[in-house]
Amino acid sequence: MSSGLETEVKFRIASWEEGEERLRSGGARVRQPRYFEKNALFDFPQHHLERRGEALRLRTARGTTWLTFKGPIHGSSLIKQRKEYETTLDDVNAVEEILRALGLSERFLYEKYRADYVLEGLVVSLDEVPMGYFLELEGPPAEIEAGARKLELRLQDAISLAYPRLYQLFLDEDPDAPEFMVFPGGKESQ
Repeated sequence: MSSGLETEVKFRIASWEEGEERLRSGGARVRQPRYFEKNALFDFPQHHLERRGEALRLRTARGTTWLTFKGPIHGSSLIKQRKEYETTLDDVNAVEEILRALGLSERFLYEKYRADYVLEGLVVSLDEVPMGYFLELEGPPAEIEAGARKLELRLQDAISLAYPRLYQLFLDEDPDAPEFMVFPGGKESQ
């Protein structure tokens, strides 16, 4: 199990190719090439976790599943900081049944393609989600600021919102979009 303080920001970019070019130009090294990731957020029917600014996520990628608890966001900076506790799982089905037995259910589903890079002390993720493309910088605040400069990103353009909240805002603009942030037509197999 790992625990610590998650410190990150996202930047919206125009395309996967733009992200790769920024990363190449900034000197980032590939840590994990592009892979598919599936996420489910669990909550109680009354949305207790969401109302407290917390999240319980079940993530599957590259043959591994993680259970992650995220605490509320600290401070009001552009750089998001929150406590995070995470562990890998041996039996995903058993964990899902335990969560349901405790009264939790899937509140939100989201998918993404991701590639992970290292840029000095940062982990930089290049994400493709059904609503667009993002670069996510994770690490100490000073290194996030320096990394943003290296990638020619302006910190004032940083997004500290998580994907579920970004998708809620997207649904406000496109009410015909699917309820969950998933690729149409089973993109996972493409």
